[in-house]
Amino acid sequence: MTTTSPTFTDPSSPGESSAGGIEQTQAKVGQVVDQAQHAAGQVAAQARQQATSQLESQKERAVDSLVTVAQALRQTGQHLHEQEQGTVAEYVGKAAERVEELTNYLRSRDVPQLLAETQDLARRRPGMFLGVAVALGFVGGRFLMSSGQRGSGNDSFEPVPLSNIRGYAGPTGAPAS
Repeated sequence: MTTTSPTFTDPSSPGESSAGGIEQTQAKVGQVVDQAQHAAGQVAAQARQQATSQLESQKERAVDSLVTVAQALRQTGQHLHEQEQGTVAEYVGKAAERVEELTNYLRSRDVPQLLAETQDLARRRPGMFLGVAVALGFVGGRFLMSSGQRGSGNDSFEPVPLSNIRGYAGPTGAPAS
């Protein structure tokens, strides 16, 4: 008794083996995969472009802020010179020059260039990069905290009385009433 394996045929085209149907299915799957990859690439490119655009506008705002800081430092330096505080005035003037140099540096580069240079610095000198990042975070946090306090008008900390806390057992262990 010999057994033969059954042959499956495509019902739409009698006599063809299932290999033709598999090839068609694989071709369709390949097309769908290609379309999905193309769509994903377009979405990624659009997201990258939007992020770059937002970073570029933030860079311009930072440059404008730095210009204001440099002007304030220059005025402070001039005021110190008028008050015969020459040594301090020189340091303030040098700080103003450095801020202006940073402003010009930022203006001369676009966001992808700045990101590439930042990544390069992080690879070459990771310790310095982390130190600068921590320092900038600290300064930024202090700035945000100080600007938030002025905006809210709440300059003092007022503790909540313990009796206002529900379920607090007073010093004797009895619940507060």
